[in-house]
Amino acid sequence: FILGPALSGVLSKVSYTAPIWAAAALTLVATAMAWLWLPETVHRAQAGTGNPFRYLPELLRRPILRRVLVIDFVYWSAFAVFQTTFALFAAIRFGFDAPKTGYFFATFGVLGAVVQGGFIRPVVRRLGDRSTFMLGLSLAAVGLVGAALIHSVAMFAATLVPLALGIG
Repeated sequence: FILGPALSGVLSKVSYTAPIWAAAALTLVATAMAWLWLPETVHRAQAGTGNPFRYLPELLRRPILRRVLVIDFVYWSAFAVFQTTFALFAAIRFGFDAPKTGYFFATFGVLGAVVQGGFIRPVVRRLGDRSTFMLGLSLAAVGLVGAALIHSVAMFAATLVPLALGIG
């Protein structure tokens, strides 16, 4: 969420397909590196069998866990909609082109990395898991609602701060 959008922003100046080709090339290189250099750690005889979702009904019978899973699903669905529609939204609302959209995503990614790398552990220690979860959901909601309502780039960027804090 940092290098990819920034690289796409730069490469989109070449053509709109250049970021796609670069992503494909990087994926091919990463696949080859993994294939050649990473040893197999689980052999077929030791590997788990069956459907990993077979435990889902049992998990969903637990009321607290069911509630958390449903909230998490709704939350990430909302964020997925934000991600997939952002370029069109930013182009229409703010006149963003592909490079500016990539740079904006990269900045958001840096902010998210800072939050995940530096803030989460102390916040969880201080507030606990439940309060941190609720705070994150609230901040993300403020960021998403604010992003939908704002019409200036500076204020839009400001709404991404609580969103990044909430997602972190």
